[in-house]
Order: sequence, then C-alpha cells, then structure tokens
Amino acid sequence: MKTLILCVDRDDDFGQKVGVISPIIGRKDNIKAAIALALKDPEDSDINSLFAAIQEYDTRVNEDQDVEIATICGDKEVGTRSDQILSAQLESVLREVEPDGVIFISDGAEDEFIKPIIASRVKIDAVRRVIVRQQKDIESTYYIITNALKDEKVLKRIGIPIVVVLFIWGLFSFLSLALGLPDYGLAATMMALAAYIFFKIFRLGTPFAAVGKDIKLALERGRYIQIISTFLALIFAGYGFFIRGIYPLYNQNLSDPEFFIKLTENSMWWILGAILIYSIGKTIDLYYRRGLAFRPLPSITLSVFTIGFLLTAILDIASFLILNVDYDITKIFLLVLIGFCFLFFTIWIHFYIRERYITRPSRTGWRR
Repeated sequence: MKTLILCVDRDDDFGQKVGVISPIIGRKDNIKAAIALALKDPEDSDINSLFAAIQEYDTRVNEDQDVEIATICGDKEVGTRSDQILSAQLESVLREVEPDGVIFISDGAEDEFIKPIIASRVKIDAVRRVIVRQQKDIESTYYIITNALKDEKVLKRIGIPIVVVLFIWGLFSFLSLALGLPDYGLAATMMALAAYIFFKIFRLGTPFAAVGKDIKLALERGRYIQIISTFLALIFAGYGFFIRGIYPLYNQNLSDPEFFIKLTENSMWWILGAILIYSIGKTIDLYYRRGLAFRPLPSITLSVFTIGFLLTAILDIASFLILNVDYDITKIFLLVLIGFCFLFFTIWIHFYIRERYITRPSRTGWRR
C-alpha cells in the first residue's frame, strides 16, 4: 500500500516568497524548498509543517513503508481561487504518485479548509497538526502584535475591522460633540459591529466585492445604465440613512440603544430599496448590452422583503425588551409569518432558477 505525505501551503508562501514552482514532489525537492523559505523568512509556519512532513516521510521509509512526499500550493488570494489551484495540483500529484491513502500535514485551521477537497479524491489515513514551541520571552504581547502587523492576512482579517470601528466611533463622537448632541459614538460602533457580524454570518463579503468589481468595470467601459442605477442607489441609501434616519433624531436626548433602534427603523427600508434599485439597474444593463437576464434578481427582490419584515419584527421585540415600549403581538406574529413566507419563496426560487436555467439550461429559457 502506497502512502502520500501531503503538505499544503494554501496562500502560496513558497511561490510568492522564494519562487518555488508547485506541486513539489519528492524528498529532495521538498528539502530544497523548505531551506529556501527558511532562509527567506525563518518565522513562516509553513517551514515547520514541511519539515514535519519530511520527518514523517523519513520515519516511514526507515520502517520499509512505500511512501512519497508532496507539497501543493494555492494562491496569495486565499479563497476560491487558491482552493481551485490546490485542487488542480492535488489531481496532478495523485495521477503521478497513485497513492492508496494520504497523511495530511497541517500547521493550522487555514490549511485544513482544503481537507474536504482532499477527502473527496483520496482516503485520508491520518492528520498531523504541527504546533511550534516558542521560548517564553518571545511570546510577549509586543512580539505577537508587531509580527501580526507584518502579516497581510492578519491586517485584512483583524486590523481593518478594528480600524474601521475605531474610526466610526471617533467620527460620531466628534460630530456629536460639535453639534452639541449626546455622544452617539458607541451606538454607531455597535451598528458597525452588528453589520460586520451580519456580513460574516451570511457571507455577504463576496457579493459586495462583486458589486465593487461591477461598478469599477461599469466606469471603465462606460456602462451608463449601471452607473446611473448605482448613483441613484447611493442617493437613495444616503437619503434614507442621513435625512430619514439621523435627521429626525437630531436634538433628541436618546440613549445609545434607543438611537440605534430608531435609526435602523427609520433608514432600513430605504437602504433595502437602494439594493433593489442597484439590482434592477444591473438587470436592465445586462439585457440592453447582451440580451441576458440577471438570474439573481428574483432572489434579491424576495430577500429584500424577507430582511425587511423579519428585521422589523426583531426591532419591535428589541424595543419592548430594551426600551419597555408597548408591543402588538399580532403585528409581530404577522411580520414574522410574512417574513418566513418570503424566505421560503426566496429559497424555492433560488433552487428553481439554478435547476431550470443553470444546471439544465434550455433554448427558450433565460440565456446563460
């Protein structure tokens, strides 16, 4: 039985830092790659995982086992692109080595995102996690923070949200002080954190990144319909947030929770309407330019109403629990019922469109 000792570099440190071409197959090439990366960046954890893989290989060779060692690398843009590259390299390694099983060497949770992809192609016999021991004096807070700030991945995932939250807190506190209002910095910060958590839970980062890319392409290529719809959506959202949301609360002595709830109530439907305006503009632009239909439009439209009704019910409940405001149980029940009905139809139409027009496209249906 042949076993493959597999090491994964999801963010392609070997390629980005020392120019190693992957996949790296064989003990000799893997040692060369490990030494090259160690000389370039001695603190990179991929060095430890690769040397651990080499140690595992040597141990099994000494036991007269039939083994091979390989390292596959992804891309610096960790995510879908890197995983697709890893999948392709894994297929290449499996064709060349033809193993019966794999021993997966991992240096942390990030590399283990690839584990299901490996398991779908070959049996994983074991997983070895490499934990680096460090001296106590090195494990100081200053060392950890300063080294984390040098890591681009840490800055993107942790540093940017912290900076944005602190900026929003400072900005709203300054504006509140300048306008003679109560300090709404904490309320604005809570809103920013809530929005960030909401984006993470529902994984909205990718759709919003796609929106940014669409806007950039629209500006570069002169797609005026989408530019106009984006501009209108921004005006709609800005009007809802500032004029209909913040302005009515001007000079009202509100607590932070009350300000947060009332601001959300006042501006929510305007912001959701802005999302709908942008989607309709994209639909018209696609149909006008290429004769194509924007498949997500029905799902987005229903999702807007789903979020609107459910969030309204949540705000009513929050007003009762936090602000002791009287509530209408019948109204809340109807809001929740209508919201879940929209949610059901959103899910149904999403899978219907995917099945009818994507997995089984027809000549008479929406074009791909």
